Amino acid sequence: MSRPRFLTMYPFAWLSAGVWLLASACGPGVATPMPEPPAAVFDLGGVDKGELPLNQPVPASDARYITGAPGTVPADASVRITNLDQTTLVFATTAAPDGSFLAIAVARAGDELRFEWTKDGLHSEPADGIALEPDALDRTIGVQPSARFDCVTLTPGYALDFSEGSQRLELANGCDAPIVLENARSRLGLADFSFSQELPVELQAGARTELRFDFTRTADGLREDVWFLDVTLEAETIRYPFTLRTE
Repeated sequence: MSRPRFLTMYPFAWLSAGVWLLASACGPGVATPMPEPPAAVFDLGGVDKGELPLNQPVPASDARYITGAPGTVPADASVRITNLDQTTLVFATTAAPDGSFLAIAVARAGDELRFEWTKDGLHSEPADGIALEPDALDRTIGVQPSARFDCVTLTPGYALDFSEGSQRLELANGCDAPIVLENARSRLGLADFSFSQELPVELQAGARTELRFDFTRTADGLREDVWFLDVTLEAETIRYPFTLRTE
């Protein structure tokens, strides 16, 4: 039987009391820029590897700093972090010219965080990680890549962009046993997005299916939510998150 794998992935400006807090990445640019990661990939391996200035104050409440090493994201990209286990607003900050960043996340150990970068209209593939315990000084947290089933594939991936109407997500079972899809629900419950298919669905080994998400705009501007689907393979269930958005 195919076993779960850990994805190599990565993402925020911190929001407090429902208000965007946009933060700038710290640290000067370097004389020789670090090479940028491959297009549309968020490198989770660079998270918690950056430098935190000594004079940074201790964050309040459940807020913690997240650092990104040079080359983690493209130069000057917008870095976005979403706590998938809370309904707090997305944190967004701007990376430095060397691809490093300093962000803040409102997160407890065990929360799942979704990392993305955007630049010049391009969105990276989302990268998900589980927040670890804060460091000894209670200022920073790292992430451990989220578990996914190696034998389950998604097309086009973990994010769907809408204009109007609907989008379809193909899910293929390459495992040696059936998988079960169930318990569709959204993070925020925005009325713009809906999922009307009957669940649970059992997908036999080697089979594939299409999941349809519908969009009807209810307000101007960016509309974005995350939908979750539980995928069970034999005795193990993993939550799969899908970002639905339209500019």
